[in-house]
Amino acid sequence: MNIENITTIEHILSGIKINKLTDKKAKAVILKDYLAVRKVVKEAEAEKDEIVRKFQDDWKEAIQDESKRDDAFHDAQADTVLVLRGIDGRDVDITLDKFPSAGLYDADLWADDILLAQIPGSIDFLVENGVAE
Repeated sequence: MNIENITTIEHILSGIKINKLTDKKAKAVILKDYLAVRKVVKEAEAEKDEIVRKFQDDWKEAIQDESKRDDAFHDAQADTVLVLRGIDGRDVDITLDKFPSAGLYDADLWADDILLAQIPGSIDFLVENGVAE
């Protein structure tokens, strides 16, 4: 599964109030899956942060002074963006257990900033990516 999809799964799972689930089996599976995807996302974020930090160090003067931005700067910036996108597109072996999605339709299980209209789409994404059934 690519890191971009894993990141989306992590965002969805982080929006669920997992500890409010009454189905203990589903709760255990979702927590396990959340920890697995969070580990992958943290590693990818750290790698991307290091690449951005290196770009910023290398081009510090051009970043601070727009008049110093030349074609080389813009080429390096574009190359950096491609590398960052490449990380998101990288496939990672991750084992996730499926959990029943039926219990997730309870709006009280979702973070307050999640709109009701977002819940079905989020659950569909989990099902399509083999995380829920």
